[in-house]
Amino acid sequence: MKNFNLNELGVREMNALEMEKANGGGLREWLIGKLLDGAVKLMAIYAEAYVNYSMETGGQYVIHHAY
Repeated sequence: MKNFNLNELGVREMNALEMEKANGGGLREWLIGKLLDGAVKLMAIYAEAYVNYSMETGGQYVIHHAY
């Protein structure tokens, strides 16, 4: 197994302030971003299920809104 000297690669531990700057904000901003990502994924799953159900029923359940 090969060992790497992380100091030679410029790797170092970051403090909390540096991590906030790198992540674009604090814990609150990170959490909001994760919640928004989840909501978008959930909406995509719902939209796909909606279209599939509409196709399975032969158009009896009409799609009124495009996504």
